[in-house]
Amino acid sequence: MMKCKWFQSILCLLLSAALCCGLTCLPVLAADIQDSNIPCPKCGQYAMVGEIREPTCTRSGGYYLTCQNCGMQMIRAGTPYYNALNKPALGHNYVNGVCTRCGASDPNYQTPPSVTPSVTPTPTPTVTPTPSVSPTPSTTPTSRPVSTPTPSSTPTSKPSTSPTPQPSPSVQPNHTHKWQYDTIAATCTQEGQSIRTCTICGTTEVLRTTSKANHRWTYQSTEPTCTEEGKSTRTCSVCGTVEVLATTPKLEHKYTSTITQQATTQQPGVRTYTCTLCGDTYTEAIPKLGSTTESPIQKDPNAKATASRNLGANAYSFYSAVPMKSYLYARSDGGVTRVEAVDGRVVIEAYDQNFQLLTSSTVSMELPLFGGFYAGSGYNFLVFGQENTSDSSSKEVLRVVKYSKDWERLGQASVTGANTHIPFEAGSLRCTEYNGMLYVHTCHTMFASSDGLNHQANLIFSVRESDMDITDSQYAVSSLYGGYVSHSFNQFVAVDQAGRLVTVNHGDAIPRGLIVQQYDLPAGGDTFVNLKVRSVQAMDFVKSSRNYNYTGAWVGGLEISSDRYLVALSSVKQLEDVELYKTHNVMLAVTTQDIPQSYQAQTGLTDLIQLTDYTEGGSSSAGVPQMVKLSNNRFLILWDLYKRNSYGSYASNNTIGYAFVDGHGQIQGQIRTASAALSDCQPILLGEQVVWYTTNDSLPTFYTIDVSSGTLSSSGGAQSSNNPGVGAFSDVPSSHWAYSYITQASQKGFVVGRPDGTFLPEANVTAAEFCTMLSQGFYAGSLSAAPAATQTWWAAYVQTAKDQGLLQGTRTLQQYNANGGRYGAEAEAPLTRYEMALMMYNFIQAKGITLPTQSAITAAQNSIQDWKSIPAQYQTAVATCYALELLHGRDTGAFDGTADMTRAQACVVLLGLDSQTE
Repeated sequence: MMKCKWFQSILCLLLSAALCCGLTCLPVLAADIQDSNIPCPKCGQYAMVGEIREPTCTRSGGYYLTCQNCGMQMIRAGTPYYNALNKPALGHNYVNGVCTRCGASDPNYQTPPSVTPSVTPTPTPTVTPTPSVSPTPSTTPTSRPVSTPTPSSTPTSKPSTSPTPQPSPSVQPNHTHKWQYDTIAATCTQEGQSIRTCTICGTTEVLRTTSKANHRWTYQSTEPTCTEEGKSTRTCSVCGTVEVLATTPKLEHKYTSTITQQATTQQPGVRTYTCTLCGDTYTEAIPKLGSTTESPIQKDPNAKATASRNLGANAYSFYSAVPMKSYLYARSDGGVTRVEAVDGRVVIEAYDQNFQLLTSSTVSMELPLFGGFYAGSGYNFLVFGQENTSDSSSKEVLRVVKYSKDWERLGQASVTGANTHIPFEAGSLRCTEYNGMLYVHTCHTMFASSDGLNHQANLIFSVRESDMDITDSQYAVSSLYGGYVSHSFNQFVAVDQAGRLVTVNHGDAIPRGLIVQQYDLPAGGDTFVNLKVRSVQAMDFVKSSRNYNYTGAWVGGLEISSDRYLVALSSVKQLEDVELYKTHNVMLAVTTQDIPQSYQAQTGLTDLIQLTDYTEGGSSSAGVPQMVKLSNNRFLILWDLYKRNSYGSYASNNTIGYAFVDGHGQIQGQIRTASAALSDCQPILLGEQVVWYTTNDSLPTFYTIDVSSGTLSSSGGAQSSNNPGVGAFSDVPSSHWAYSYITQASQKGFVVGRPDGTFLPEANVTAAEFCTMLSQGFYAGSLSAAPAATQTWWAAYVQTAKDQGLLQGTRTLQQYNANGGRYGAEAEAPLTRYEMALMMYNFIQAKGITLPTQSAITAAQNSIQDWKSIPAQYQTAVATCYALELLHGRDTGAFDGTADMTRAQACVVLLGLDSQTE
């Protein structure tokens, strides 16, 4: 048994050895093998191709490596496998003078003289031998060179072109080929070959061909330009073949424009456009600058001046400026023209040098909102606007209308969408022009943002006067270095002597301060907006705990000296929490024109010069100042001088202060005072005097200040017969935030003042007083009789409100029912915002006013921060009034319904309800 196992083991070892030997000795067919890991010893390229070659008569066998780059050949050895392939040359096996393996002739062979060929051999086709099979001694070669046949053997290969071979002059007869073997490496453009060539007669035979090699690619890409497509290509580093893999379309030209020749009134200019990508240029003619002239004005005996009220209208409305409605511009004949928006039309009145009326006319308001007026050098411009409460991108929100100097309408430019919810909201509008371009700087509330609110910011755009094309604009939410200012409550614009556009914004939010901005692109071109606006925070505004929007500052003017930007303003001390009605002093913010480039608002470039020194809590305070440029180094500053009244508030007392300053803001001489008043009419320089006008429910009163002597004079001002003086309450100065609301409510008969001529705007309004206001304003013709048991002054008004259904659900009515038909103390208690909203909702239903959609109600609810805390009995009323924009929340976003209403706030509500009934 053990012997059997031993025998089986020996047998297994022998079989294994045999198998191993068989595996290592198996014949390997010739094939091209890419040895990419072996560098060429000659050129260093990894381009070696391997081939197993059998030995021949003259060449040893083995594994040959051929470089496809330089052609160098070598035999690989060093391992058992490769060593086994290396075999010596076989040597010739001559028979009758010819090698039976390769067909080579024996150079020492002597042909027997008696043997001659008797038959012309029949040509046979040449057969190319298979490279991998070597002829054996017993086999006639499959391929032989063309030669003269010998008597002893029939040639196996003859020329196919002639049945009888004729010796070539270069072919030596009666010789045996002496072959030299060679290999031509394959490239990417041609096949490789193994050939042999006779060194005697030059006959060449192809023994074997190899396929073309792969291209050696390098990849490139070129970006598209305005003139050529972009390409991705590859190029063979060996043969130079280029293939295009992909193309990208040509780019659009990106042109920027510069004015290479300024247009004048005599000749057109030239604007050159240059592509920033390829440098291509073309030019465009700029029309001559507009220069319409005003025809001589003849006095119209039937002309009548229009009464209005602009007194103190330059004052801020609580925390922000408002668009100016009153303007003067000088004419070439020495007179002035008044332009003022009055009762839905624009009044145009020409006055002579003595301020006597010559002509009067009107221009229609083309859109509901009046933005402003600008008297250009060759044209007049009016700017109108309209609300865009649906936040439509296609609705016209601003319109600039161009007129000749004779007020002939010549064209318009329309701004659509422009991220504008309401134009001119919480700010103003001012214009300037340069080289035929009109620049309009104003403000707007924007499309609702992600928080559902319509935030406010500045807006600026340019209009080419020749064709009224809007060439550039900035109205989207951007950055300070793009010219954007969040919560811009007043706007100014000018062009300095270097042709740079300069703006001033009264910033409240980002940033919070007085912002002077200098645009990088020169004025006068089609484009002025880029991200290189240089900003200076000329003054910081501290925060207010009472109302965030209130900054304690009123900005009144921008003028430019030879090397400074001068901004006139009045402000409380910006050293602590600012509050309403503190003492204001007049200041000049004087900023250098040399502003470095920066992406931040820069400081340290402004001198704040305080012109007045009114003490905190004293008897005097300053209103909003105005400024007039007399020359590059002389300016006039004017302001209303307020006096403290018996209520502790500052109010105008028909006195102004004024002073002359130089180009660096230093006072020349002394501050003067005079009996006069300011309005929203910006004073202008007319010859040697500064002129402005005021109206107080009256015809214009013109004021002049002689620029040499400083003497102030006035003329005109006849009272109108249309309710003169209505709405003028001693404790409601024009600077009061609700001044315009109280005045309008008084003129409409909704409210009346106290016997002493006061209104008490901050006093709480009671339920009885609010019922009285509603009854007087909307139900005066149907006042109900007062209940017999009541003898109070307000009883009839409250009863009228009850009969009209205005008290449904209110605490006043609940107490009336509980007391058996008698009104109790609730009627004389302060009215909360909840109760007011409920009475407003009852009024809306009683008047049949269209209710808002459910989506509007939902949006209103989402915008009220304390919605969940509002009692259920008030929620419908509050949401409806919000959706109709009759109510607004606090600055925190909360409704704060338990807070009491003031008499001033009641005026705002009454005017809102009145607008819904129109």
